[in-house]
Amino acid sequence: METNLLLLSGGIDSIVCLEILMDKYKVIGIGFDYNQPHKIELEYAKAYATQKNIDYSIKTLSTIEKIDDIVFSGRNAILLSNAFSLAYKNNIKFVTIGVNKDDSELFSDCRKSFIDAMRTVAEAYSVELLTPLIDKTKKEVIELSKIYDVDINSTWTCYFPTTSKERCGKCYSCVGLNNAKN
Repeated sequence: METNLLLLSGGIDSIVCLEILMDKYKVIGIGFDYNQPHKIELEYAKAYATQKNIDYSIKTLSTIEKIDDIVFSGRNAILLSNAFSLAYKNNIKFVTIGVNKDDSELFSDCRKSFIDAMRTVAEAYSVELLTPLIDKTKKEVIELSKIYDVDINSTWTCYFPTTSKERCGKCYSCVGLNNAKN
């Protein structure tokens, strides 16, 4: 069975990707700590990976600059470049990221044109970049989560957790998730 390095943030998109990949690949999860305010997502990723019995590690990066409250400048370019390098070093042929159609409206590094450019970068490392959710809306991702029996409460989708580690209910991610569930 081929190995697939999955960018596993702990959000619903990456968790659904894990479920999609598990039947076809030996999945290794990687999370990135870039001093994001929603770092709690990595705890959810680790817990889910443990539950599914997959290897999971967290790589610490320098802080990624923010453009505004939620957009980190070049985040996916930085994360994917690191993942490609790790995959190449470990002879892993596949890297997967859980970008979706709705996120491409706000985040330029979730758009097909960006992903196509990153596929070219991946090829330089003899790696194939997979994006199983790129044509799916958040609502469709939620439907897939039901098919795979993912408990949404076992994922983290919030950019501004409260001091008591609760979801804010107001940020882009919280609103998008709530709209997709309805």
